[in-house]
Amino acid sequence: MSLGELLKDTLGEFQALASMCHVQLRTRLSERSVWVHPLSLQRLVRNLLSNALRYGASGGKVLLGTRLQGEHLWLWCIDKGEGMSQAQLESCFKAFNANDDAAHVPQSLGLGLFSVKQLALQMQTPVLVRSQVGQGVAIGIGLRLTSPRLSD
Repeated sequence: MSLGELLKDTLGEFQALASMCHVQLRTRLSERSVWVHPLSLQRLVRNLLSNALRYGASGGKVLLGTRLQGEHLWLWCIDKGEGMSQAQLESCFKAFNANDDAAHVPQSLGLGLFSVKQLALQMQTPVLVRSQVGQGVAIGIGLRLTSPRLSD
């Protein structure tokens, strides 16, 4: 299945939530097929989007999009929120880490990005995070492309 087809239901769930949070959720997904466990990918994307909607600026934008690079189709979740400092970037994938933001987001346990990292490890796929304070956060997951099928 293509990445867009795999994530169709998950994205439908988050469109309504984004609207309630006054966030514009856009998607630009490739129709290329990827080598991935569907349920793990859906859980990973749920965590990425939950985190982006929780920490992205209210009234802001979140993009879930893909970019082909070498043998990977990178799935990027990009928000235009507050961003993270270098210290926050270094600890963002640790369990129970809410980046000292418990007052700002009291319902947060700090497991969203920890779960993303753990799922990526299980899927044997790389994870990248880029951020600057005031510029938002971009988290990328490198998904392996499926080989083209040879005709019989």
